[in-house]
Amino acid sequence: MRLTLSQSIPWPQEELGGFIISAVLAAALFGITMLLGGVPRPFIMGLGALLAILLLNISPLKKLLGFIQFLCCAAAAYLNRHNDDLGIDIVSRILAALTCGLLSFVVFRVNWWAWWCYPSRRTIRQRMAASIFFTGVPFLGLAFGIWRIAFGIGLHNVTTNLIDDPSAVDGAPLETIIEDPALAEHSRRMESIRAARAGMGAGRMPATDKAQASGSI
Repeated sequence: MRLTLSQSIPWPQEELGGFIISAVLAAALFGITMLLGGVPRPFIMGLGALLAILLLNISPLKKLLGFIQFLCCAAAAYLNRHNDDLGIDIVSRILAALTCGLLSFVVFRVNWWAWWCYPSRRTIRQRMAASIFFTGVPFLGLAFGIWRIAFGIGLHNVTTNLIDDPSAVDGAPLETIIEDPALAEHSRRMESIRAARAGMGAGRMPATDKAQASGSI
């Protein structure tokens, strides 16, 4: 399992604005969910969720390896515990911090990474709706994050690429499919073979002695 979550693409202003709006709404919905669940201080938890989303997704922390990000979440969970909690031994406190760090990591980082840090054909509204839903309902966000970890975070290559479109008036990037050099070479060879069999195109070899070639027919 590799937690390589540092991959990212440049966000235009529209996506950055949609990200910020969805982060605020997701944190508010997260706090409401905690309130309905009987958890104390839902307003503080909502602010904490918003802070976690912003720190893990649009800060230099985003550029670190996924495992380092997870350790940062665990360290924050450990420091958040009460200092007067001396009745619990140090091993139990560390295990609890690792568990809370993993929960925060998969809910506030992994599912946001899946929607925003990959070139995708999903619209900004679809990304916003998914981010709000999977974070506002933390159990579903947790399940989605664990599913991403189970199937290998960072092991899936990007299939599209964003390039500047000179014909676009507003300068919006153009999403293109990345071509595999091996597939391009295979296509070129197959085209050459077809041309040789048909006696046409690049595969045709011109005869140096036309009389000999005519007599051989």
